[in-house]
Amino acid sequence: MTDPQTPAYPTNPSAALVWFPWVAASVVGWGAGGWLGATVVRFAQPMAAGAVGAASGVLAAGVCQWMVLHLLMPRAQEWIGASVVSVMLVGLAVLAFDGFDAGLGVAVGGPVLGVCQWAVLRHRVRGAGWWIAATPVAWVVGGFMSGIAGGLIGWAILGAVIGALTGAVLAWLLRRPRETVQEVTS
Repeated sequence: MTDPQTPAYPTNPSAALVWFPWVAASVVGWGAGGWLGATVVRFAQPMAAGAVGAASGVLAAGVCQWMVLHLLMPRAQEWIGASVVSVMLVGLAVLAFDGFDAGLGVAVGGPVLGVCQWAVLRHRVRGAGWWIAATPVAWVVGGFMSGIAGGLIGWAILGAVIGALTGAVLAWLLRRPRETVQEVTS
């Protein structure tokens, strides 16, 4: 008998059940969050627009991706926390280097976000370490592809590419659940 308070999570979700919503969440999060952050800051501090856009894009994408994840795995709210921690760590790295550079942001941001999100996935799926490799690759490819357009379209392209690449890895990982979900001790 199942507890009525405990939602039933799919044990072997189809790739489509994961990938399409994940890409949509990434497009909305990166598109709206990145564009809004960069646009608002551009008026006060034009040089910081890219950094703030990236930070708000990560945070908005984290919230949008959580909306997908909470249907697929327990304790998915930790995904938002991982996004917040990664933005703080990358912000500290940017301050340490006395300014934002897009290359530095991608070089540090992708791996840091990958590690923070891996910490959420590792208790739920086998092979979660692949997330650490996939995230920076998705950032590099997405950053390159988003350069073909600016503004909202560029941010949405970034989200689409990151979402497509990480969504494929997530769909594969979720089909490899741990035998028992390991409890995270606080």
